[in-house]
Amino acid sequence: MSDQTYKRLEFAEYGNPLTVLHFKTITGIPSPKEDEVVIKVSASPVHPSVLLFVSGKICLQYSTLLLALFMPLSSSYNQN
Repeated sequence: MSDQTYKRLEFAEYGNPLTVLHFKTITGIPSPKEDEVVIKVSASPVHPSVLLFVSGKICLQYSTLLLALFMPLSSSYNQN
């Protein structure tokens, strides 16, 4: 485990993004394995469609499609 930290944006309920989105600091990031690397990301944009999802103004079918588009990126990171 590394003593590095990072922040992520989370929400637990639908609503106004200004009130329901909160930063959470994550600690204890696992150290990379011998064949892995860590990439430092200084900033990342938030797509407007994500704000529609957070506010609850986007239909479930579209949000499922939106999440499915990001699944290959996150699942490929966790492959053994």
